[in-house]
Amino acid sequence: LNETAVEKLGWTPEGAVGKPFKLSGSGTVIGVVADYHIGSLRDAIDPVVLQLHQADSWSGNPIVAARLHPGQYREGRAHIETVLSERTRTTAPEVRFLDDEFEAMYRTEEKVAAIFLAFALLAIVVACLGLYGLAAHAVERRTKEIGIRKVMGAEASQILRVLYKEVVVLLLVSTAIAWPVSYFIMQGWLENFAFKIQPGIWPFVISSVAAFVIAVGVTSFQALRAAWTNPAHTLRDE
Repeated sequence: LNETAVEKLGWTPEGAVGKPFKLSGSGTVIGVVADYHIGSLRDAIDPVVLQLHQADSWSGNPIVAARLHPGQYREGRAHIETVLSERTRTTAPEVRFLDDEFEAMYRTEEKVAAIFLAFALLAIVVACLGLYGLAAHAVERRTKEIGIRKVMGAEASQILRVLYKEVVVLLLVSTAIAWPVSYFIMQGWLENFAFKIQPGIWPFVISSVAAFVIAVGVTSFQALRAAWTNPAHTLRDE
C-alpha cells in the first residue's frame, strides 16, 4: 500500500505491515511505499494498492515497465519489441515513453502559456504605441511651457522630469490596479491543481520594473526632442 491508502484505513506505516488486506483476493500487507504521483498534479494522490500476481493468474491487458540506459533508447526499444513478440502471440506491442505520457498531461498548460505569451507581446506593443502617442501629446501640449523653462535656465534633465511625471503617475495607478487583479487570476488558475505554489512578490516587481523601463524608453525620444528644441522656435508669435 502507499502512505495515502494506509492513512485512509486508519493505520500507521509501521503497524500496517502484516495486517490482512482484501481487494481482488485475500492477502497480507507486506510493505508501505512512499506516496508518488501516478497522474497529473491537478489531482491529489489517491490510495494505491500494488499486488503480486502469479504468471498463470494474471488476466487483462498486461503492461511491462522497463528502464532504458541513456543514449540507447532506440536499441532498447527494438530489443523489447523483439522479446515480447517472441514470447507473446499478440501483434507487435505498443511502446510508449513515460516522459511523453507526462508531457501530454500538461499539453493544455503549454498551449495556454503560448497563447498568453502571444497576447502579452501584443499588449506590450500596443502599450508602447500608446505611450509614444501620450508622450507626443504631452510635448505638443506643453511646448511653450518647455520653451519658457529653457529661457529661465532649466536644464534638459529638469524638463525630462516634468514630462516623465505624467507617465510615472499613470504607471503607478495601473500597477496598483494590475497587481491585485493579476494575483486573484493566478490564484484562481492555481486552484485547479491539488499541488500548487503560492505566487511570490518577485514576478510582480520584475514586471513592474520592466514596464517602467519600457515606458521611460518609449517616452525618452519625444522628451529629449522637446528638451533640445530651440526656445526661439517655440515662443515666436505664429
